[in-house]
Amino acid sequence: MLNTIYRSITILILCSLLACAKTASVPEGMENAGILPLSDSNPFLGTNAFLAAEMERSPYLYNFLKRRGAPTALEVRSQLPGSNPVVHLYYPAEGEFYSAEADVNPDYRQWILRGPYRLHWRDLRATRNILSSMVQEPVFFLYGKEQRFHERSQQQVRVLRPNVPKIAPKPKVVTKKDDSKNAETTRKTKTTKKKDGKESYVNDYDPLEFQPLNTDQQAILMARGYAERGINGDIIHTSKNDELSWESLAAWYTGTQKNADEILHYNPDLSKLDLVVGTRIRIPRKLIKEYRRMPENFAANPLAAAKEATQSK
Repeated sequence: MLNTIYRSITILILCSLLACAKTASVPEGMENAGILPLSDSNPFLGTNAFLAAEMERSPYLYNFLKRRGAPTALEVRSQLPGSNPVVHLYYPAEGEFYSAEADVNPDYRQWILRGPYRLHWRDLRATRNILSSMVQEPVFFLYGKEQRFHERSQQQVRVLRPNVPKIAPKPKVVTKKDDSKNAETTRKTKTTKKKDGKESYVNDYDPLEFQPLNTDQQAILMARGYAERGINGDIIHTSKNDELSWESLAAWYTGTQKNADEILHYNPDLSKLDLVVGTRIRIPRKLIKEYRRMPENFAANPLAAAKEATQSK
């Protein structure tokens, strides 16, 4: 009976020892004590001494802090008694923290780190207050001497750039303008002779080499009050008034009613009496002097409308 009791007590002692061996020890008073600052002048402060001792045991933790830099503060959290604690390393300058969990085995002891994670605004405010009171990086007593780890949030990555030779720009060729042609190019109108010897006037703002307009350009010009243009540069006028006449079209777009017959002949599908609402009439580009759309009141009273249009210019 006594042997059975002794065996049970021995087994319980061994189990408790094994359980303690599988958990990481934390100094009394640090576990679940909230956010604790590190010291930048005293390496023997509890938090500094704790991290230094764990760095000597865990190469993972030591190399992480060597590359990332020392944290401003830490927090030790433990969920259940006997379970491995989780240490949060706070970096308020970047608003982030890392989580470290101890992996304890009989042969080795390592801290496995995860992150970075975004800091909660309350923790960020508390750790920034600690950071503002620090003059330099926290100090640790490692391997018999004091050490500091400079904080480097982002490792400097060397970017390899190919050696691209510089291409010299081509020299600009300056061409002299012919002064003899300046007088002709500055005029507002050009003259072209027809077979019958008569002259027709073409505006310089509508060059002879007309470039067809796309849909967007056409819509923008029409929204600004200009007439619709055809592919070859002709003006296409859509009748919106029963009082429209060939003479009023010629007077507005060409500047004289004398071109009414020529516009009529230019539209062989229409007769002199076909100018009803909705009729589309083409004005030859070679006769055009006005590119704005003809107002509706011009058809009823061309002289008064022309005078009003002239005053509006």
